[in-house]
Amino acid sequence: DRAIAHDPSYSMAHSGRAFALVVSTGWVPWMPIKTALAEGLASANEALRLDPENAEAYLVRGVVKTFMFEQTQGRPDMDRARELAPGSVDVMNFLGDELTNTGDLRGAERLKRQAMALDPLFFVHPGNLATILRAQGRPGDALQMGNRSVSLGGADFGNIEVFFAQL
Repeated sequence: DRAIAHDPSYSMAHSGRAFALVVSTGWVPWMPIKTALAEGLASANEALRLDPENAEAYLVRGVVKTFMFEQTQGRPDMDRARELAPGSVDVMNFLGDELTNTGDLRGAERLKRQAMALDPLFFVHPGNLATILRAQGRPGDALQMGNRSVSLGGADFGNIEVFFAQL
């Protein structure tokens, strides 16, 4: 918000705000989720008005639409973000989530592995990959990724052995 106040025409400040709002809904929401998504979408749209080539803004707009169960509207924005920023870990991560949600588990696995290769210390990627591998019927591989996530600080998989023992 301070960057926007300093320079309202700076597209990346608007898309950065949008990204922070949308990501916060999955971690520690500090405002109602519908409000965060609406404000995130507005900020992404403003970023795109200022710079029609802003990959982060396309990504956020696509993520918001998919969060609102509008996959057919959100996916083109996510694909455009990937065209503009093919090496972006954030694009790989969120597009991988979208592929998981729409049933393309192999495509999701490929993107999550690419994200892990570029960002090997972030616990989210192996944690997400554990879920994908489990859905593919690969519990041993899923357990390995879950343990990797835990070793990197991922609390969501703290009882991973118990979870998989119940399968």
